[in-house]
Amino acid sequence: MKIADFNQLTSEQAEQYLSDCCSASKWISVLVKARPYNNVTELKQAADKLWQSMQEMDFFTSL
Repeated sequence: MKIADFNQLTSEQAEQYLSDCCSASKWISVLVKARPYNNVTELKQAADKLWQSMQEMDFFTSL
């Protein structure tokens, strides 16, 4: 999927798309709310930064 297509998804669709790779609901929710992304690199950087800021309980929900 192209980043422009991802940006155009409804919130529910984008959350479902991201849940295919991770089940951490906080991570998914924050990434979806931060749209639009200018490019894939920007999305990856946001995802990495958010992952690093998550709390221990957030990680447990992703298992």
